[in-house]
Amino acid sequence: IEDVEAQMWALRGLSWLLYLAGVAAALGFARCLFEDESLALSAAALFAFLPMSARQAAVVNNDVLAKFLVAVVLLVAARWLTGKARRWEPALALVLCLLGLMSKPTAASAAIALLAVPFLRSRRLADRGRRLVFVIGLLLVAAVAGYFWLNQHNAALPRSLVGLRTRLQVGFSAETYVTIGRTLVGSFGWESRFLPDGFVLGVLAVGALGLVLAVRALLSRSTPASRPLLLLCLLVVGVQIAMVVLRGAARGRYLVPALPAASALIVTGLLASWPADTRRRAIQLFALALVALEAVFLWGGLLFQEHLRWSL
Repeated sequence: IEDVEAQMWALRGLSWLLYLAGVAAALGFARCLFEDESLALSAAALFAFLPMSARQAAVVNNDVLAKFLVAVVLLVAARWLTGKARRWEPALALVLCLLGLMSKPTAASAAIALLAVPFLRSRRLADRGRRLVFVIGLLLVAAVAGYFWLNQHNAALPRSLVGLRTRLQVGFSAETYVTIGRTLVGSFGWESRFLPDGFVLGVLAVGALGLVLAVRALLSRSTPASRPLLLLCLLVVGVQIAMVVLRGAARGRYLVPALPAASALIVTGLLASWPADTRRRAIQLFALALVALEAVFLWGGLLFQEHLRWSL
């Protein structure tokens, strides 16, 4: 394609297809976690309709590719952990993990998820050899990705101890967390303008409450979700946050690859603990809240910041 506009439309079409495939993978992952189909659909809806996640379907960058690959790897990891995976699926997950690492360093949480599955899944001594072989294969995947990163002079890798210390200082600063929160909920104009701070704080508070309640349910064993998969989700989300801090870059989109796991945790905390007779009403309110979030993002942010503001 020679025309630049036609190139953009073609690549945006690819982003849209990757986004849809990522939603399907997130739904499959949630179905491994929940027996209640409505809870699985709620987790997939959060993945699909979180505004900054949905917006990746219309842009041309590698974030949507990394998110798709991580979602598929998490799906395979969940199937493997629950004993539903076929023999060739772990090998496929290793290949996709390598592609994810080569696409964007933020996909590294997929490697951690695969590393954790053999240890969460099996307690038998006879399986230690299989786990060792798989771990060695995963380390080789990480080594190949690291080789490519070094040859590309990838900015994700610090080049000195001074650089690492500077990144940690930035990563642990309050300003970094504020910017991450703003850009995760809604940002415009190349991440230079945001939704109102009060609204952003409210959305983040609801998400944080869901995560805290999910941890509480996991510790109390009072959740209908799969406990090993919840542990896997906590690990993936924690690693993703740690990577952003170590990177020293305040960008909410760097957290998006862990969205399938985060969505499952939030749904577990906010919805799964309700009694069966009232859970349906809670899920309806959750869906309405997602619609309201989309409306504020579209009419209160995207329309004005990206279109009307430039024509005033």
